[in-house]
Amino acid sequence: MSIYSSDSIFNESVLNELARVSLSEAEFDKLLRPIKVIGTLQECLSHLFETKDFSDISLHVEKDKIQAHRVVLACRCAYFGAMLGGSWTESLSKEITLKGVVYSCVESALRFMYCCRVDWSSHGKITDLLVMADMYGLVGMKEGLCVYITQVYCCHFHKPCKNCTEKVPQCLRLAEDFQIGELKKRCVSWLGCHYDRVWCTRAFASLSADLHSLVLSAKTTSLTCKNVISVMRGCDRLTGAMSSSCKWAEPVLELNQKLMNSCVRFVSCNIHHIIQSTAFYDLFQGIGSSHGLVSLIFEQLLVDLSEENSCLILRYSSELLSSSFADDIQTLVIDFHQTCKKFVLSHLARIRPSARWETLPKQLRDDLETDLAAAFVDFRDGNKSKRQVAINSKKK
Repeated sequence: MSIYSSDSIFNESVLNELARVSLSEAEFDKLLRPIKVIGTLQECLSHLFETKDFSDISLHVEKDKIQAHRVVLACRCAYFGAMLGGSWTESLSKEITLKGVVYSCVESALRFMYCCRVDWSSHGKITDLLVMADMYGLVGMKEGLCVYITQVYCCHFHKPCKNCTEKVPQCLRLAEDFQIGELKKRCVSWLGCHYDRVWCTRAFASLSADLHSLVLSAKTTSLTCKNVISVMRGCDRLTGAMSSSCKWAEPVLELNQKLMNSCVRFVSCNIHHIIQSTAFYDLFQGIGSSHGLVSLIFEQLLVDLSEENSCLILRYSSELLSSSFADDIQTLVIDFHQTCKKFVLSHLARIRPSARWETLPKQLRDDLETDLAAAFVDFRDGNKSKRQVAINSKKK
């Protein structure tokens, strides 16, 4: 039976019944206070949270108490639902003691349960809030914190600034610790994308080896024929910007070297696409030329040289040889071309019958035939000289 009529005036019979009950004056006044009717359910729950009206349970945190409503706790939190609705001793108690959590975080969690939104900036440390959400299985609260972290700490993952270069590595550590998959994925992607500006910070260097490997894997997976030369240049700048004498920089320098090695291998495997790009030719000429990067690429190409790709590499080296570069680069090109040429000559018996032989320009094939014939003559003349020496020795 409701104690309120439709126009919020008490029925006389209800007032008479209340008169027989032994209540204090304050409790009696509270019962007589009209209920504030609000439009939405969320507004009603927010009102209950603020006024603590009809609270029927107390949460003891540290040295303080927070009044709450059993039905709200049970509906909004699986942990409290199991506690209050199961066979736990707390299901019959009007007081629950919470350990291992901070008062401000419990208050924030309750506010979220009642109001569905909280200004996280004024409700405790983000780590303590995540501990609270994780400990009590508050999935919605963890998602809300994730949005807050993305906005405030990661700056929506825009271009690197002083704030996010320091905060994003910390957020990656939090995402790993509390298993926040989407946040972890976005942090890893951002750290890989802006490697040349973020990896040189102490915040990134302090991450665990597993997280470093995760970022490196994401970066190497993103390599393409269009961006690999740019990434190599970034690695080269990063190496120059960091001092090897700094102890904290050692993990980053090692990681950077692994990325450079991955880039060089990628270039070698996809040279037939990359060699046609402007970025590749810029390594050989102008202010963007790089003796060190060209040397690394040539060394890897020679390591990967085989009968299957030797004609292709020789043709490309011949095209490079026809161009004019700075003296140090030109020397690298000449040495590389000669080494490729020697390889083809040494395997010419198996390469010449194949279709790969026909991919070489006629002039280059003629040069190889001439070099092979000259090498044969030199070999034959050398053997004759050796035989003549042996004969003369016997005559003596």
